[in-house]
Amino acid sequence: MGSAFRILIADDDVASRKVLQGFLEGRGFQVRTAESATEAASLLKDRGQELLISAISMADCSGLDLLVRAQEVDPSLDVILMTGYLDMSFAIQGMRKGAFDFFHKPFNFEKIGFAVDRAQEQRDVRPDAQRYMVEKREKELQQETALSLARAAEGRDRLNIGHGRRVAAYAVKLARKLCYSQEGIARLELGCKLHDIGKIGIDDAILNKAGPLTDSEFVIMKRHSEIGEYIIKPVSFFSELVPVLRWHHERWDGAGYPDGLSGEDIPLDARIAGLCDFFDAVTSKRPYRNPMSLAEALSMVEAERGKYFDPMLVDLFLEIQAPHLESVA
Repeated sequence: MGSAFRILIADDDVASRKVLQGFLEGRGFQVRTAESATEAASLLKDRGQELLISAISMADCSGLDLLVRAQEVDPSLDVILMTGYLDMSFAIQGMRKGAFDFFHKPFNFEKIGFAVDRAQEQRDVRPDAQRYMVEKREKELQQETALSLARAAEGRDRLNIGHGRRVAAYAVKLARKLCYSQEGIARLELGCKLHDIGKIGIDDAILNKAGPLTDSEFVIMKRHSEIGEYIIKPVSFFSELVPVLRWHHERWDGAGYPDGLSGEDIPLDARIAGLCDFFDAVTSKRPYRNPMSLAEALSMVEAERGKYFDPMLVDLFLEIQAPHLESVA
């Protein structure tokens, strides 16, 4: 890693600033520090920096505001945000404003190292093999971040823990029946794990209500599919997951949401996710009802053949579940 890459750290937390400075200097980077957003903005005016790493929360100015100011001074400057907030919304705001990446305190130095390496790569073109490895690790780290968001959303819905993993497991079995490629299976599995990520933007009182939702509450709940798309779409690696996140509540007969798609206009991944999501929901405990038995749930799935669900997928799903039904008979 070349020593000429110049980094500015903006953080009014002295301890964090010094630890991060020591780590980056140990990797051969030239590091300057600023103890406030105001000082950082002043240093950026000489356009001598190639990367800004800024805390989101500082006493004199938000790191989000500093991000905007930095982009005005030097549009080519990459900005990485760091936060100690548990609320992911700050990091999401930063990514949508153009931040290159973000990470949490306490520091994960492996992630920081890869993020800085990627920022330098944008200026120093590397051989294809090296670029591939960096992009591969970038995708892995972004996946870890997205899964953390999904787990945070699931954790707020107290009776829904593990829902994403179970939906993914059902979906993978269907995908194999449909002869999906390994890449297709991996895409569908990740999409199903993240399908409810948008629930991080839904109020706890609605998520954990001990009874059926009112019409107005259901309108709010339905927004989670669009919120999920809003979170994931800016991440280039995850653009292929958007159909699952946005359309897993569409119906074969066109009566679903958010866009009222019908039949094969609904992407296959989304149709699979919708069926598996429904099945896990009705076989899981809810505040206002007990879980259905396997036989009851499969009967309901069959009843929705051609209405809620793709008839072909219903047939395959019932075929997959038949041995389990026989074992409990």
